[in-house]
Amino acid sequence: MRKLLIAAVIALLVAVLAIYTLPARIAWQLVRHKTPNLQLAGLHGTLWEGNADSVIVANQARGKLAWQIPRSTALR
Repeated sequence: MRKLLIAAVIALLVAVLAIYTLPARIAWQLVRHKTPNLQLAGLHGTLWEGNADSVIVANQARGKLAWQIPRSTALR
């Protein structure tokens, strides 16, 4: 039972670490099919702080995009 608890805690820590360090390009790959009118290219940084070199909305170029999201948001 103790080994199972330790394994569960380790799995939870790995999951939290993965979310907190998730690269923006991987996050975009996971959700881009849900936003067909939005195209992002040249993604850099993480889910929480990064930028896109190119943003296209409904086939209209919108320029660059930068974002910062407090990581504490994930805990809400």
